[in-house]
Amino acid sequence: MALILVLVLAGSALAQGTKTYAVFPFKVNGPDKFLYLGPAVQSMLSSRLTTPGKFEPVSKDAQAALGVTPPTSGSQAQSLLTRVSADYLFWGSVSVLGDQATLELQRQDMHGQGKSVSKTMPLDGLVPGLDELAKQQVAELFGAQSTPVQQQAAASRADAPSNPSFLMAEGVNPNDPMTAVNPQFRYEGGAETPGQWRSQNLGFPSRGMAVADGDGDGRQEVFILGQHGLYAYTYKDGRLTPLDEMRFSQKHELLFLGAADVDGDGAQDLVVGAYRDEQPYSMIFSFKGRKFQKLVDGVRLFLSVVATPPTYSPTLIGQKKGMNYLFDSRDVYEYSVNGSKVQEGKRINLPEFANVYNFCFLPDAGGFKIVLLDDSNHLKVYTQNLDIQSSTDESYNSSAIDLSFSSGLPGMTGGSADFITPNYYIPMPMKITAFSAKGKYELLVNKDISVAAQIFGRFRTFTQGELHGLFWDGVGLNLAWKTRRIKGTVVAFQIADPDNNGKQDLCVLVNTYPGSMGLENRKTVFMGYELNTGAIQK
Repeated sequence: MALILVLVLAGSALAQGTKTYAVFPFKVNGPDKFLYLGPAVQSMLSSRLTTPGKFEPVSKDAQAALGVTPPTSGSQAQSLLTRVSADYLFWGSVSVLGDQATLELQRQDMHGQGKSVSKTMPLDGLVPGLDELAKQQVAELFGAQSTPVQQQAAASRADAPSNPSFLMAEGVNPNDPMTAVNPQFRYEGGAETPGQWRSQNLGFPSRGMAVADGDGDGRQEVFILGQHGLYAYTYKDGRLTPLDEMRFSQKHELLFLGAADVDGDGAQDLVVGAYRDEQPYSMIFSFKGRKFQKLVDGVRLFLSVVATPPTYSPTLIGQKKGMNYLFDSRDVYEYSVNGSKVQEGKRINLPEFANVYNFCFLPDAGGFKIVLLDDSNHLKVYTQNLDIQSSTDESYNSSAIDLSFSSGLPGMTGGSADFITPNYYIPMPMKITAFSAKGKYELLVNKDISVAAQIFGRFRTFTQGELHGLFWDGVGLNLAWKTRRIKGTVVAFQIADPDNNGKQDLCVLVNTYPGSMGLENRKTVFMGYELNTGAIQK
């Protein structure tokens, strides 16, 4: 009985030590095209305020019970806090005028104490500005977590996840068990490597992956794109449990899988880019009721999903097949879904040689960089004005997914429109992530590792991979950390919570490599690494 009492008291003390908060959707003052900023800023602020065990959001049910209308008085705010037993309430507005945005944030606690703060920034700098506001709020409520000297030192380096399977840029991971034996020894891991997990083998090779809340229940499912099918699973305790599948004819060359809420119902929809009869043939599926349903079919566009500024929310983008080229960088647009059709939105200003599959936006203090994978899979970095700043010597994110064509192609070094080559290889999507709420974003890519690929240009079945976290150091892309070698062909990766335990993992989809003579026996493995940090995926 005494032991039970001690445990109860300890749990009570722990609960009392954790403060909770709720964030209302922000009011938007500006053109209608910016109305999406209301819920987007709400979501981003909530994730950036989170400090596990210290400052956490209220449950989804409690948030829903508050509604979407912020309080208009201090007494009303206190009443709302009492209703959901929360400690703090946040609400505010976003005002957009031209290319400038002003964030106004209000905070009130359960005792009626409140504070307002305002910050003006370029529209493209909205995310870094929100990061700064969130850090200020946490510092005011809980005090500084480090000295100014420590903060300056931390600011000079990129954040990195803590996992024994990751190597820091310096080559030493303090969590590596072999450092206790000798700091020059590197632990390569085994079947029971701490912080690493994997699923059973699936009986087919894969082409893409999206971990997303497809049915809108607040829990994530695992979606895998095969050579001729789309599959849905739940993941728990090392096993993928099938939910549904959608099969396609062999006429479909499946190119891409991404997730975005294209119809605004709160659930993530699945965007499948495909090629059929020498034309783009893209599709969008809903997963409501845990069954695939076609929302849009047979779109004659190359469709993809990219995190776009200023909120870096997943956005549906598309591109027509070019006249003289397979792709034309001038024809990349944002799209929305209207009924069973897609509707063209604003044009995205991109460098020459860009297409819907080979670029991403990397946030930085001054707005963003555009990162492009060229035809040789080297990373090129451009400013917002499309001036090139750097290029890597190494190649990244190569895949074996190819399209045949007989014309010049943006990104190729041939230069003339009548240059003929049989294949263009669709690169794996790059990912943008931050391993804390500091606003330090990294580019997550897979390093190509294959001796045969270095000799034979069309050999794309890589026997190994390494995930690299790269950051912009003002001159070029620099290595912050990397995983140890991954055996097999990496086909996709993502920061997500596949087992829905509230903690983010680095998820990796791998095709096994049984040797060059046994490629027909390739299988799919879903594996990952636990992240001991609050990662944010873009």
